[in-house]
Amino acid sequence: MLGLQSLSGPLIREIVNMTLLERGLTSYRNVCTRVGTPVFDAHLIDVGRGFEAHDNANLQENAETSHKKKADKISKEQYLLQLPPELADHHLRGDLHIHDLEYFGTRPFCIDGSTAIPVRMENRIRSIRPDELPIEGDEWRPEDLSALTPKGWRQVSKVTRRRVNPGEMLRIRTSGGRSLTVTDEHRIPVRTGGEMTIRRADEVRAGDALYRVSGTDTIRGEAVGAIDLVRELPASVPAHLLENVYVRGAREIFIDAVRTGRATSYTEISQALGVKHQKQWYTRGTMPVTLFGAFCSRYSVEDYAGVTIGVTGSEHELPALLTLRPELIRLLGFFVAEGNYNVSLEAGQYNLAITKNRQAPAILAPARTTLNTYATIAGGTPDTTTIYGIEVEHNRALQVYFGGKPAYLLFRYVFGIPEGAAGKRLPWIVYHLDDVLLHEFLSALFTGDGSAYYRPEKSDCIVNYTTISPTLRQELSLLLTTLGMNPQIVELYGEEDRPTLYRLQLNGRKNIETFARYATFLDERQDHIDGFLSTVKERQVREREETVVEISPAEPTGAYVYDLFLDGDGTEESHTFFASDGLLIHNCQDWDLRYFFYYGLMPDGNGTKASVAGPARRAEVAVLHAVKALGSAQTNFAGGQGYYNFLTFMAPFFEGMDYEEIRQLMQMFV
Repeated sequence: MLGLQSLSGPLIREIVNMTLLERGLTSYRNVCTRVGTPVFDAHLIDVGRGFEAHDNANLQENAETSHKKKADKISKEQYLLQLPPELADHHLRGDLHIHDLEYFGTRPFCIDGSTAIPVRMENRIRSIRPDELPIEGDEWRPEDLSALTPKGWRQVSKVTRRRVNPGEMLRIRTSGGRSLTVTDEHRIPVRTGGEMTIRRADEVRAGDALYRVSGTDTIRGEAVGAIDLVRELPASVPAHLLENVYVRGAREIFIDAVRTGRATSYTEISQALGVKHQKQWYTRGTMPVTLFGAFCSRYSVEDYAGVTIGVTGSEHELPALLTLRPELIRLLGFFVAEGNYNVSLEAGQYNLAITKNRQAPAILAPARTTLNTYATIAGGTPDTTTIYGIEVEHNRALQVYFGGKPAYLLFRYVFGIPEGAAGKRLPWIVYHLDDVLLHEFLSALFTGDGSAYYRPEKSDCIVNYTTISPTLRQELSLLLTTLGMNPQIVELYGEEDRPTLYRLQLNGRKNIETFARYATFLDERQDHIDGFLSTVKERQVREREETVVEISPAEPTGAYVYDLFLDGDGTEESHTFFASDGLLIHNCQDWDLRYFFYYGLMPDGNGTKASVAGPARRAEVAVLHAVKALGSAQTNFAGGQGYYNFLTFMAPFFEGMDYEEIRQLMQMFV
């Protein structure tokens, strides 16, 4: 027995924690224990011999450093205890390193993982979701990634993530049906009196006007006329799926490599590629496509016209340089709208199917010619379906079956169309089509899953596109808006076991006229468009603002939330980018010291808990404001300030001072 008359709160806590450890409840103990430091350890920090005494060259020995190190020590203990024990052990053992551990739980991360973001990467425009990026740990530093901003593409220096906390997600929905799912602390640009104001998501109110993407060609990249499958297949397809995929007809290319002296023999080529020599590859002009791609890179082969790509045991081939003919792009549009995969890797079955009754014959021919493969029509036979207990007779829908492994790899991996209706995406090539081919794609897409209805008595026409894919909804909304249309997004909620149905609606003369420039229904529905445009005159209608109609709690779609770091120029606008249905959002990591020189210190809701003060009028005050601002910013944002930014905005205060005065001010700052 301890012989105590009473138990204090801290002692009770320690007894409970010991009991939790004895029973193996480590995670419960970790959240119940205290964090802190003994008095002697705190004293050692004060005299420069304690915690991290020589770990940070940016910190000088002064009272502020002592205070910061004590706070850092407590914060690091807290976040290690909040981590899963196995991850904390990895950090302590040195198996992994959590940079800036003291800020691990306080940095704001904002975006739901399912948010579609238009980006440019390696000169290719596409839409990405943060949850599909190759993030290991809590950050990813891309070499070449740019986000779309109001002034064009801006470099993304880093993408970060953290686990989402319960109850912190909000969904903001606008009058146009657009929506954003972000954390409550995320900042949203709001239009107020013609100027941009930045507000936290939980401070946005119904009636606030948001910014949306405008009609611009920025989203469309350089037109692509052909796909280089020698490069695209190894870059996009999992390696195990390419094991039996070969190039054919490359014999003259191999001969030329030796004849021109780039290689002394075929054996040398095999050695250079790091593989066992296979004489028949060179004599027959065939080679695994992955190795052939490496061969072309090593020996500077750029022209492989006449080379084809096929699969062992199959006569179906695709040209190594696949020309994007209108028939192929039309087939692609139909597949995004009404297509699905019927694939069994174990059985070697690679079928693609498009369900479309009236267009089946028109789909059949281009599937055969453009993909050089088989194509058949199935269905149309009588069948019965039970609806609410009643048997209903109907004819089975017609399906066009086509495929083979090369066609499957092309659609699934090179064009990047996922499986399942709920996961449908716009293929990246859509952003690189000229107007003629884009017209082919959108025509097939809307013919597949769209509708058009002209009501003469009301002088209006409505064009719809319907999907259950939230990502396709975001991508198509963004694309149509940048083409000059203004779609209204309607959400139709089904029963509990059925997904939400998204409908993109276009109406009004301007929208329908613009739509007709980029798409044509391939059946009698086009008569509705033509009838409306020939009868109804254009009326002047003021463009609607994108105003907030609802802010509601939301559930995250995954375990993490994400943030993009943009290389800004100091302005608020340079830290904004378009996401989701084309709404403008703010980059969380936008810290800029110059804000304080413009506006002073004020509680602006941006995460800064600073004293209230007007803009500095004297150099001493400006320096102290800079110290206060940096200290406050360090709560949420790691790192310092740009050297030239600092000098530029301190220069007016230093004008006329001699060197010793400036030196004294800089000593005060440090």
